[in-house]
Amino acid sequence: MQELKWSRWFRCGKYVIEKVSRTDWPDVEYIRPVPESGHIFYDFADLGRKRGSRKAEKTYIVQWLLNLDTSKNDEILDFVNHFGLLGLLQHYYGEIAAVTLEGNTPLHFAHKPGGFLLINAQQVADLYLISLEDFLDNERRQKAFASEPLIVFKKEVEEFQKVGELVHRIYKAAFGSYWPLRGWFSASGMKEFAETADNEKLLAEARKRLSESINRKIQYMRWMFAPGDGGGWSEHTGFDSLISMVYYLLAKDVESSFWFGRCERCNDFFLSSVGSQRHCTRQCEDAARKARKRKTVKAVQKAIV
Repeated sequence: MQELKWSRWFRCGKYVIEKVSRTDWPDVEYIRPVPESGHIFYDFADLGRKRGSRKAEKTYIVQWLLNLDTSKNDEILDFVNHFGLLGLLQHYYGEIAAVTLEGNTPLHFAHKPGGFLLINAQQVADLYLISLEDFLDNERRQKAFASEPLIVFKKEVEEFQKVGELVHRIYKAAFGSYWPLRGWFSASGMKEFAETADNEKLLAEARKRLSESINRKIQYMRWMFAPGDGGGWSEHTGFDSLISMVYYLLAKDVESSFWFGRCERCNDFFLSSVGSQRHCTRQCEDAARKARKRKTVKAVQKAIV
């Protein structure tokens, strides 16, 4: 996979979750930026985990998003105030390339990989609470204070978490435990395949589906050129959105064989270079050890009595 060389994203100084009344969709909850709080640009490269570390930090964006509880708005705001919105407007509607008319309704072509998507630009702009002018300006919309519908944000996060769960089960299978992967296929409507496929075929199909899921999200990678050292030009990697970047980082972690585990105590995802690790933090490890000790003491006391 192409190494990341350059790309930037931004976040507003502060976000809030509030209801917005619309005639076509009443009382919709949105994650909205507070314009007066300004905005901060940062390098995508800063989001990568620390290479060489035995395990990723809980604040590493991939691990954070995998464990984000979408039922808790305060946790969602904590994530967004740290990294910014997912960039769903840019991710799903590309650059506006052309205009056509159908009756009296102006329609626009949004550039997508492999072709174009015909959209009603006004409806899309209304959905993300930005002006039509900002939406149609391919330069300005990258910096526009767009909002994201909370329900759409949650759906995107939960989809990412399902991909993370598939990675975890593939890793379990690679270490000889295939039943979690069979359970994943069974829950995905492939019960017969889950029950009849041999281990090799099961793992191959899972890896194929994982690759498709990841590539579908990071295919919006852009290639930009800027003056390089010595006055020449060099190739740089960019992304259309934060969610594209997160999938890119996930792919890099899978590529480097970083262990995707689930804590045996709290069930959180964690990433580690140690395949035998069973807990996400030292705190969970200590708590689990104390729990085992208490259980052993009770068993001994019961045996004595």
